[in-house]
This record gives sequence, C-alpha cells and structure tokens, in this order.
Amino acid sequence: MRSLLGLLICVPLLTGATCGQTKGPPVAETVVLPVSKFITMDEKLTAPCGPKATGPLSEILEVAMLRGIQVDDCDKRMAEIRALQPKVEAED
Repeated sequence: MRSLLGLLICVPLLTGATCGQTKGPPVAETVVLPVSKFITMDEKLTAPCGPKATGPLSEILEVAMLRGIQVDDCDKRMAEIRALQPKVEAED
C-alpha cells in the first residue's frame, strides 16, 4: 500500500505534470466608450421623493391629499429632468 502511494506521487512528478499550472497573469483589455454629453442637474431635482404621507383611517382624506401633493411634486421634478435631456431627432 505504501509503495502504491509512492508511485501515485512520483509518476506525475517524473513525467513533468504539476498541479496548478498557470499561463501567466491575465491580460486586461481596454474598452473605450464614447460619451456624447454630460448634463449637470440641480440637487433638488435628484433628491428622493420623500416619505409617503400616512395617518389613521379617520384622516384618510387629508392623507390622500398629502400623497397627491407629493406625487405631483415628484412628477414636476421628473419633468424638469426630462426637459434637461437633449432632444433626439427621430430617424426616418
């Protein structure tokens, strides 16, 4: 049994086989991506929409009104962001 273990270890070493052979470090490839334009935006446009209005069931009308105001405010900011983007002409 001991000689069999010795053969299993020695034969690969004598034939030149080694574990974990590497072919060198990996080659990094550089990819260039063209950027057509950066658009600067005011920080108020990119701020989170904020917490949702919540309240007890007895104040459902007030809570619904506050949520509507929050959604309208968020929609206005998103419209301002869309207005900053360059116009893309449709191709025929």
